[in-house]
Amino acid sequence: MSRQVATKIVGRTAHQGASPDSARVVPRRSAEENEDKMSRTGELVVILQDQVEQLTVAIRSLERHLPAPLVSVQDAAERLGVSVNTVRRRVKSGDIPCTRIGKALRIDLTKVRPLDRVEVSELAERAVRGASGTK
Repeated sequence: MSRQVATKIVGRTAHQGASPDSARVVPRRSAEENEDKMSRTGELVVILQDQVEQLTVAIRSLERHLPAPLVSVQDAAERLGVSVNTVRRRVKSGDIPCTRIGKALRIDLTKVRPLDRVEVSELAERAVRGASGTK
């Protein structure tokens, strides 16, 4: 049996087995309707881009107002992926800025690398708790 004959038989069988409801013809949209739909989609995209930009500005503003995350040398080493001795060497050479609180050495990670989302969330929660007076 040739490929053309098989196609005709399969096509006929599928058509004969089809229900009358599935044979209904759906009217095609006009070019104007398609353009209207596309222009509406474009408008929605522009609106969403504006909202994303506003949210980004708000997040950056919050990041600037969060307290500095001062961490211990060991925490800094873990978060930076280096050894404690490397952090101490870089503090001594001035590559990593630090703050002394009594005898303890604390490092502001924002001056070393940008914060990730988890750290920003932790700082925001800490700031909210501090503002509400609960610890």
